Amino acid sequence: MAVVVFICVAPVRARAAADPCWQLELTDVAQGSSAIPSPCTVAPGAFLLEGLYYQNASKVGGTALAAYPLLQVQAGIFHRVDLVVDAPSQIAESGLAGAGLYPRSHSSYGARYLFAQSQRLALATSFAVSPPASFYAPSESQAKYALALVSAYRLTPGLTLRAKSEVSTSHTVGVGHILPANVLGADVAIDRSTVISSDVGSRDVTARVGAQTFVDVDVKRMLARKLMFDVGVGTSFNAVASSKAHYLAGGLSFRP
Repeated sequence: MAVVVFICVAPVRARAAADPCWQLELTDVAQGSSAIPSPCTVAPGAFLLEGLYYQNASKVGGTALAAYPLLQVQAGIFHRVDLVVDAPSQIAESGLAGAGLYPRSHSSYGARYLFAQSQRLALATSFAVSPPASFYAPSESQAKYALALVSAYRLTPGLTLRAKSEVSTSHTVGVGHILPANVLGADVAIDRSTVISSDVGSRDVTARVGAQTFVDVDVKRMLARKLMFDVGVGTSFNAVASSKAHYLAGGLSFRP
């Protein structure tokens, strides 16, 4: 009971510092190049636009060399409910004997629902049709459906713990084979304008092969009240489907 009384009389500034979705700063709601999306949703009628350029190299086999613009639009349609749309992206991919391949990824759409929110914790679930496997594994062969649970816990005003658990299905194998992905991460706020994010996880990218483990680091920097720049680097630890990529990404997030 004492805790409830404390929450009720806590000043607005203290609550804003604790709640991971209270202020809806771009550093809280934008995904950037992290593998963990934010559980926070934008207000009804508002929009969030994120674009990313990605490039990688691989010591094993062929892999996507570059992908852009990796544009995602997040639109608030109801209270705590977002519509999320990924536009088609151009991919430059290495082929046999040094040949260049230039496929395009498919568009995808889905929704995110922030179903639980307290002073420190935010939980959201999302469903998507034909989503990309990840920013770091762009391909014209995308998943068919994906269901995810995303969480953020504001441990201190400068430290937020994040997690994502996702299952997806493949167009080629069908809904009978589930591809899981699990990621843990943390956001460290250097100041009001700069956040460093890191995450580590594993994901199944195709059927009948083992999971691929990876680590990412992303730096977000506010350039203006509605504009954010981010740059990320990462690597995979084991080769899967003839790819063991090391990657670099950079992009912009804008809220009109």
